[in-house]
Amino acid sequence: MSVCPTGSKEPLLEQRIPATYLALEECVTSLAADLREPVLKHDEYRKLVTQYMQQKNHRMFRDAAELHQATMFLHENGVLLHYDDATLKELYFLRPQWLCDVLAHVVTVREINPFANNGDEASSLGVSLLNKFELALCWDSRLLLVPPLLPHAEPQHHQLPVRSRSWCSSNRGTPRRAWPAQLTPLPESRGTESPTLIQEPWHKLSVSGRGGRALRRLLLLSYVPCGFWPRLCARLLADQQLAEAPYTLYKLPPEMELDETISKALELSWGWKLWRSGARVCAGGVTMLSLRELPPRRDALLPGPADDEPGDDVYHNVRFRIRQEGTWCELDVQSSACVEIYLPAQVCVIRRDDGLPIAGYQSISLEPHHETLAKVLALVSDHVDLLLEDWYPSLGTRFVHTSEGRCLITRVVPCPDCLRPQQHPPEHDPQLAQAFRRLELGPAEPRRLRLSEESRTSDGDSGVGAESNASSRLGSVEGIGATDHQSYTIATAWTVEQCILAACTSTRLHCAAHAQAHQLRAVAPDTLLLDVEESKRARWEHISRGAVAGRGAFGTVLAATWRAPAAGAINVALKALQPVPPPASSDAAAHHAYKAALSRWEREPTAAACRAYCGLRQELSILSQLKHQHVSENVLVWKMPKPGEDLTTGPLNVHVKLGDYGISRLAPPSGTKGFGGTEGFMAPEIMRYNGEEEYNEKVDCFSYGMLLYEIVTVRQPFEGHEAVKEAVLDGARPSLSPRDLEYPCSILETMRRCWSGAPELRPSAAALVSVAAAPEYAALADAAAARHAAAAAAQPVIGVNEEGIPGWELWYGGGEPERAHTLLTTATNFTHHHTIRVPPDKAEPVMVTAMCRVGNKMWLGDSAGRISVYSLFLVTSKRPEAEGSFVLTELGTATELCCLAAVPSPHGWEVWAGGAGLSSYAVGAGGVCAADVLAPEPRVTLMAAPEDQPFVMVYYDPGVCVYQWSVGCKQQCARLDCSKLVPCSESLQSIALDEHLTEDKCRVTALCALRGELYIGTAWGCVIVADATSLRPLTVFRPYEEDVRVIIPLHPHKEEDPPMIATFGHGYRPLLQRYAPHSSTSTNTHNGYYCLLWQTQHWLPD
Repeated sequence: MSVCPTGSKEPLLEQRIPATYLALEECVTSLAADLREPVLKHDEYRKLVTQYMQQKNHRMFRDAAELHQATMFLHENGVLLHYDDATLKELYFLRPQWLCDVLAHVVTVREINPFANNGDEASSLGVSLLNKFELALCWDSRLLLVPPLLPHAEPQHHQLPVRSRSWCSSNRGTPRRAWPAQLTPLPESRGTESPTLIQEPWHKLSVSGRGGRALRRLLLLSYVPCGFWPRLCARLLADQQLAEAPYTLYKLPPEMELDETISKALELSWGWKLWRSGARVCAGGVTMLSLRELPPRRDALLPGPADDEPGDDVYHNVRFRIRQEGTWCELDVQSSACVEIYLPAQVCVIRRDDGLPIAGYQSISLEPHHETLAKVLALVSDHVDLLLEDWYPSLGTRFVHTSEGRCLITRVVPCPDCLRPQQHPPEHDPQLAQAFRRLELGPAEPRRLRLSEESRTSDGDSGVGAESNASSRLGSVEGIGATDHQSYTIATAWTVEQCILAACTSTRLHCAAHAQAHQLRAVAPDTLLLDVEESKRARWEHISRGAVAGRGAFGTVLAATWRAPAAGAINVALKALQPVPPPASSDAAAHHAYKAALSRWEREPTAAACRAYCGLRQELSILSQLKHQHVSENVLVWKMPKPGEDLTTGPLNVHVKLGDYGISRLAPPSGTKGFGGTEGFMAPEIMRYNGEEEYNEKVDCFSYGMLLYEIVTVRQPFEGHEAVKEAVLDGARPSLSPRDLEYPCSILETMRRCWSGAPELRPSAAALVSVAAAPEYAALADAAAARHAAAAAAQPVIGVNEEGIPGWELWYGGGEPERAHTLLTTATNFTHHHTIRVPPDKAEPVMVTAMCRVGNKMWLGDSAGRISVYSLFLVTSKRPEAEGSFVLTELGTATELCCLAAVPSPHGWEVWAGGAGLSSYAVGAGGVCAADVLAPEPRVTLMAAPEDQPFVMVYYDPGVCVYQWSVGCKQQCARLDCSKLVPCSESLQSIALDEHLTEDKCRVTALCALRGELYIGTAWGCVIVADATSLRPLTVFRPYEEDVRVIIPLHPHKEEDPPMIATFGHGYRPLLQRYAPHSSTSTNTHNGYYCLLWQTQHWLPD
């Protein structure tokens, strides 16, 4: 006997191993011995392997594919570990034993794991590993569920409290304990030391549960997959809506809410009981929810008696009679794996232990809130269905049948009357039992053979015996199996699909055993959407339909009006998942689409209704947890509209409402699976593995990047491309034209980072929210590297480029001797950069110290005391030359002059001068006509004056305040303390918690006034935007690592155009890098001087 690979005759044990594979094994062994933590990322692994092979003169790998093949060979032989997993494919574990030790500590050591390092990267790695091997599942950002530590059977006491975001406050605002406090005995005078729930000085109350009309749901499966219960428990623990449900289950009548004693009695300590095959939410003797697995007790394919062990549940010896595919059949719960969802709906009974009445009553009985029960049932059912669909698609996909014609999972709603304890005839009389079973089944009716039974009548020409275990003639588990002589009870049940169709057609469910009809709200309230708040449910007669607004794969959207009883008419977008006839005035296409949809619905009504219901359920689960102003709040349900787009026509006034969450779902922290989306918007990790491998919320970040592309370019991603999937997987991305690149650079950088191929390079959803809310997100037009600047000025110009687009010419200098520089810019980006030589003074190099625009000339002051006048420098081959130097008049006898500001006055102009002190000079046609010394000290270094306001902004050095002086009264009238302001658009990764704002960091380095706003630059790199009239700060952000050197106003070419500013500073800090750096070791700053172009409107959010 020889072992050969598939399709080959060469023995597997005699194949030669390539020398490069053996060399790689030697390399891995050497690296594992040298590294303290033998874990390498892909790039580092490839680099170290290449270096080792070169040093040892081994044969090199031809390409990355051969290296990957050799790595997988070593993985299969246990030399190293490398998983082709969406979350772990970048990691190489060179020492498998090290990984085993790390994972073993999770389930054996309850103290701090010594193998774990500090840092987000190590934490993420550990969680991914634990989730990969199902040793620990994350249910929120701080807590892990460790399945190996769960007990095998249901524990006597709950292990975890039910906590929600509002668990600490009751409906009336009284504090609520998360965990029961230590029980204390009664006072000695009472003569007892028994623990009590509520301690009162005169009496105590007890709370108990009494049987109610329970809600049950069963899922019959071929088997319960491994890992199902831990993942389900992790999802249930993370659901905040489920955590809030116990505290709204019972409500006191209004006349008893003021009784503090009774209210405290209802503050039950709800907790979770978790074990390896179930979960329960309870508080003492009151149970809200129970989930458990009922393992099969007999094999339907192997005839024989059932397990002799007596059953401890209501399904012992019970067979359900249901109708599938138009025929009646029996389901044996004991012969298939079963998952039970049970809500006992107990009546809460409050009574005094001493037997005396309470508020005039012997006891108080509170019925459970039906809306809460329906919500819990809907939440748990959705969690179970989504888990089975995402993680076990071969088992849990809905509406998929086997070759025998049965569903992969049968979802059953039992008749509550059939499961009640009844008096049955003695089991020792089989003839009497058979007669009773005939009565229960009712009159005989012709039954069509199912596919699984038709195979029994074949002639056996397949070559397989009729009684063979491999024969297809054996009935399915859910069909009519071999009968035994043991007595059993027949109970009526309905499939969930039947209930959904009944809800859609407004029919009732009939029980053949009891000859009565059941209301859906009593057995399956979630199919009627009774878990949705009453204010968000609309009756069909309150809706007036309009014209068709659009059609899609999942329904038709119509314009409609909702006339709510307590409000006026509201315009809504109505999405009809069930075929709805269009108005008579609609076009022929609308009527044709309606007839086609109605034909599909009539042909397969159950499947059509279930698909519509499942899509609506997924959408509601998302909308119920979204809290945003752009998400529509008026959700109308069943006949089944959803929030859509409310677009108001007009070039600027566009009001957008987000909608269409049909395939959206909440992903648990440990990740999810599933395939769905639109080509071009779907992340590569979903397409590469067809949704069968785990992924996280970063797939939505990829789609968000493509959405930004569509907004920027007004084009679909990969529009007109035939092989979109292959292009995305190969790393191709949609093209951008030069016009597309004119959008704000932060938006373009966010788009580029979001569509990265590696999920770890994309920003998180929280980072995207923070970035989009930052004031500089849409304000920063462009960034360009520049030279050092000590002085700068700007001049509007026409025709910056060949298209004649208006812009500005920025002049700056002071960082280099004999050099001045110009930057040409439009309103969206920088275009050209030029350098001008400043002539020396008697062979001595000079530095530019000041700049000013006068008319269409640029005046430059240098360190030699000269003023040079230049013409405007546009894109020409002619270099500007100085036109001369001169002095107009002498302002005064100040010993130092640092800054000037000119403001209009009734008699001409006033020139305010800062230096050793603060002075003002009245300038008329003949020169200086008056002078005032406003403040002889301290030293004034910066000054700015708004064009349309009678104020001058002054900064005294040293200091952290900007002062406002009135031009009319020559007095100081306002002050802004910059040390009290901190930047708003920062994350914990970009700013330290112990950062101290010293006076040196808050020192003002630049001032600019423009259109009623004051812009202040500080030594810490902050830009402060304040109202020029009141000095009220509007926003603060920090685009530079070091000081802001210059702020230049860019006056608009037209009065209606918004103004702009340009800033010069050292160390540019991109906005996205502050929230989502490329890696933990990368810096968030671009070194060197940068010029930033800003749009000055909309500093504050709307």
